[in-house]
Amino acid sequence: MTLRGASMNPDSALGKGVEAQARWSLRLLGGFKLGAFVGGDSVALPGKRERVLLAYLALSPNCRQPRRKLATLLWGDASDEAALDNLRTCIWGLRKALGDTGHHIIASEDEDLVLAAAAFEIDALAFRRLAAQSDRTALEAAANLYAGEFLDGFGIESEEFESWRRGEVARYRDQTIDVLTRLMTLLGESGETERAIATGIQILGLEPLHEAAVRRLMQLYGESGRRGAAVQLYRTFADALRTELDAEPEAATRLVFAEIPRGGEERTSGPAAPDVKLPRRSTHVARPSDVPGVPTLPVMRPALRLSTSLAAVAGALIVAIALISYRPFVLLSTDSGITGERAASASQSSAISVAVLPFLNLSGDAGQDFFSDGMTEEITAALAKVPDLKVVARTSAFQYKGEKIDVRTVGQALNATHLLEGSVRKEGNRVRITAQLIEVGKGTHLWSESYDGQLSDIFATQEEIARTIVGSLMTPLGLTPGERLVANRNIDTESYQQYLRAKALYRARDLPAALKLLEPVVARAPAFAPAWGLLAQIYVVGQNFSIEVTSGSQEEARLAVQTSQDKAEMAARESIRLDSRNAVGYAVLARVQAIHHGKWAIGDDLFKQALALDPNEPDVLLNYDITLAGEGRLKDALNVMERLRRVEPFVPIFNIVAAHDLHLNGQRQAAIATFEAIPPDAGGGYWRNLWLAEAYAAAGRYAEAADTLLLMPSSQIDRRLVEDAARLLRNAPKKIEALDALPTLARELSFVYVHVGAPDRAMENYARMIEIQSGVDDSVWLPELAPLRKTERFKALVRKFGLVDFWRARGWPDLCHPVGADDFVCA
Repeated sequence: MTLRGASMNPDSALGKGVEAQARWSLRLLGGFKLGAFVGGDSVALPGKRERVLLAYLALSPNCRQPRRKLATLLWGDASDEAALDNLRTCIWGLRKALGDTGHHIIASEDEDLVLAAAAFEIDALAFRRLAAQSDRTALEAAANLYAGEFLDGFGIESEEFESWRRGEVARYRDQTIDVLTRLMTLLGESGETERAIATGIQILGLEPLHEAAVRRLMQLYGESGRRGAAVQLYRTFADALRTELDAEPEAATRLVFAEIPRGGEERTSGPAAPDVKLPRRSTHVARPSDVPGVPTLPVMRPALRLSTSLAAVAGALIVAIALISYRPFVLLSTDSGITGERAASASQSSAISVAVLPFLNLSGDAGQDFFSDGMTEEITAALAKVPDLKVVARTSAFQYKGEKIDVRTVGQALNATHLLEGSVRKEGNRVRITAQLIEVGKGTHLWSESYDGQLSDIFATQEEIARTIVGSLMTPLGLTPGERLVANRNIDTESYQQYLRAKALYRARDLPAALKLLEPVVARAPAFAPAWGLLAQIYVVGQNFSIEVTSGSQEEARLAVQTSQDKAEMAARESIRLDSRNAVGYAVLARVQAIHHGKWAIGDDLFKQALALDPNEPDVLLNYDITLAGEGRLKDALNVMERLRRVEPFVPIFNIVAAHDLHLNGQRQAAIATFEAIPPDAGGGYWRNLWLAEAYAAAGRYAEAADTLLLMPSSQIDRRLVEDAARLLRNAPKKIEALDALPTLARELSFVYVHVGAPDRAMENYARMIEIQSGVDDSVWLPELAPLRKTERFKALVRKFGLVDFWRARGWPDLCHPVGADDFVCA
């Protein structure tokens, strides 16, 4: 069964008496029209609300809605009883117009109204089915079904209705642009240049500053010998961007312009461009049939009205390319509630930022929290793939789980202009997801919807929710033809649930438990790229918790670390092989190549690839920060971490690393303040307590440093070692005379040696750890360890692991500079 518009079995109780073949044709795109199949005569409905009721039921999941929700939709602020009375009258009128005396077409089931979908052929549902396909015939059929804006020119006095209609308008407009974009590509590939150009013009009729369409049109003109039209199109488009958005064409567009073929004769196709100015508001719709020899494609009606200034620019653009008559392009609308800021989102990505709040678990079983949390993260990840949509607080939002929130307060705290909230009810293999989008500034709901389906359909549900949200925000999807927001679906339902459980455990930093679930998942579903990406991240993070320098031989420790690195690299490469857009896979591979293989330049380039794919992915930024710190690029590391904190302000481990970066950069008091604001038992508390003790000791607060060390969990470090280190700190800064009597401390605790007059012992531990990890530990850059960095042993180590060659090629770090041709010095 599909998630929407499921056909009704005519033999069921509801469908009894309804013919198996549809009796009516319901048209919702371009207006509203209900017609009978036999004879094609229109069916007259008594009023607007009857039409809204029919349209809303037709597009509802399973064609079912509660009466009270319908009453609110149709009458808004009317009192409950009055609205329900009005609804009964409305239902009666609709049944009468349909001849539904037996209540077979519109049935009552408890508190719900249910429409017999089998009785109708609905253009909007047919459009969606066709738009989801990839073959040319289906795309052309979908394009022909789009006759204009959803319920164009139709309205009632109800904010609930208007909010719903705006969301549907955006959904179908966005899907149509996607259909036309894919169709344009297929036409161009098959050599049908004129039809491809005409299709591109239709895209611009819906979204005038659609840069990808402009680029492709320029290429088509250039390839067909019309260089002048391509050049003029670029210049007029660039002028429009500057005039309307104070922006410049993207680098890719400038590159296409630079590569327009030069020389040769200028070929023309179609009528020459008239040397006239077009009226500011033409009533003629641009049709491909206006071009001689071009087959007819559907008429496109703009979704929004046009600003006066852009109308003139758009008119000049169409005249310049000399193809077809012009209907004004669209940008702004005052009556639809769309602001210029939102319309400009394609070029100003920071204008809209969305935070997805944790979905409520309504399953009645707390053990299903992993699933509702998983849906939150999966929908967030899908939205993050939209290039011009800024998704913030992917993890920070979970701090509001189960809390009653004030929209404006939460939006400001998360730096979000919009919030998405919802709920998940899972019963066996049935799933219902309800979601609603809220505009923070006004506190108003822009869109809300419920989705019912099987667990096996969960990826399609996630895709539909994400696309609807993007459409509601009037933001272009920005995907390549055939690309989906939820691309990885090669997994069975049980393995997928185990994957979601592992994600929840990883977020809680219970890495052993996460690995125990995830390793069998990739064995059962080896083609599921997200599981490999998560596995790679767990391996690369987990090795920091599994190394104990004092347990076993150095060679055994080195082999254990090497195994962890190899697993991380293997998982990262597999995630990239399966999904070339897996940003986390690139980031883990970059970290392994740089820190553990000493291939710093390769790692640097891989991080650039990861950031190009997803510049705000938290795990990408975290891995990059750690690598930069290891390289000695301390200011760069701090900048990356501040960027991460802007998009993720409330994740403890990120704030812990940020505080450590502050300390590395000499901002000790700011570091201590940041550490102290984080609870000792927070996620990542091991590092919070260790690094805060380092900062306290550097500030001469030795007793506090000792007390803080004792907060470190025994499960992650030998308690005896911690107690030895705390005892030494309580005697600091008194120097230990009998150095041979010093206890052997783990690498993490090596800083203690510096404060009791034994820096050589500290250097031994750091050197040993560098040998084991095959990489540089960022703690060697602490300000108080400056004497160690001046030793020949330190210089030999950084040379051995390729850092000096990397610095010479890519730039020297903050604390080091070259001396002569072959030497260097670090402060």
